[in-house]
Amino acid sequence: MAPTKQSEISYKRYAYLAKKYANTLYQYEELSYEYDDLLQEFRIKIFTSIKAYGRRYLAYMRGQDSKPVRLKYYLECACRNKANDLIKAIKRENNKVRIDEINYDFGTMDESAVNPEENQFVINGVDLLVGLEGKERMVFIFYLKGYNKNFLNKVYKNKASEVIENQKRYLISNYASDLRQSVQSFETYKLD
Repeated sequence: MAPTKQSEISYKRYAYLAKKYANTLYQYEELSYEYDDLLQEFRIKIFTSIKAYGRRYLAYMRGQDSKPVRLKYYLECACRNKANDLIKAIKRENNKVRIDEINYDFGTMDESAVNPEENQFVINGVDLLVGLEGKERMVFIFYLKGYNKNFLNKVYKNKASEVIENQKRYLISNYASDLRQSVQSFETYKLD
């Protein structure tokens, strides 16, 4: 079916400009473009420029604006401006080093797992409930969940504060350096 709108007819007539200007650009892969993507960018620019030209020409026909330049020159200028914009973007990207070029790898090691619903309190590989059993374990679990010491003393016959303080001292004396340790991160890279 043949194009019926004037914009479609004009697009078919000037679509060759997309290839002309796409062929003027090099290193477009710096923008993660393939050649077909570049062609598509120029085709879109041509089509939108034809629509804009149509609006300007309509304003001229109504006597509201001066006569625009010929359509071909208008489209050439629009494509040249698009090419200049892409060249600027390529130059900006050209100075950057890509991760895959330096074999960069990044990772973290975090051995913490806190899940109050399952009574799991492991910080930097240290189980905060280590050495506790029975009622003492439950008192410390409630403490870790945020229950008030006064409330826990009422529940455990005024021994809760003692259990909590003993466990805190035990953890500090045996695992202080492990508990203070921040998350470890690892980076490796290789420059050719």
